[in-house]
Formats: sequence, C-alpha cells, structure tokens
Amino acid sequence: MTTPAHTLLDTLLHEQGLKNDAHLARDLKIGPPWISKIRRGHVRVTDEFRIAVMRKYGMTLVRLDELAPAEKKS
Repeated sequence: MTTPAHTLLDTLLHEQGLKNDAHLARDLKIGPPWISKIRRGHVRVTDEFRIAVMRKYGMTLVRLDELAPAEKKS
C-alpha cells in the first residue's frame, strides 16, 4: 500500500507551522494549483518537488521517502 501524497503535505504544514496549502506553495515558490493537484492525487509528487522540500526544509531523503515514496521508474 502506498502512502497518500497528502500525508507529506499535512506533515509539512504541521512541522513548519504553516497555515494552509497556499502558504506552503508560497514558501516553496510554486503555484498553489500544484499543491492542490498533489493533494487530490491528480499529479504525483515529482522529483523537483521533493528536491524543493529537501532544500527549503532540510528534510532528509529517508524521511521524505517515508512520507512520499518516489515512484519506481520502468
């Protein structure tokens, strides 16, 4: 079973003390629609998003993989 992407988003909001998804989007310098699409499962957590989270918040790759596992490449 895979971890839903909103787990990562909810964890970021909680751990960083952010009010909402729009605040998270501003913090990561991405458009709010991307956060919404990730939350609803319409797009996957991209490698670029994972890197942005690691750079901005200092999250380790191990922790990030726990919250939003990278998709396997075929």
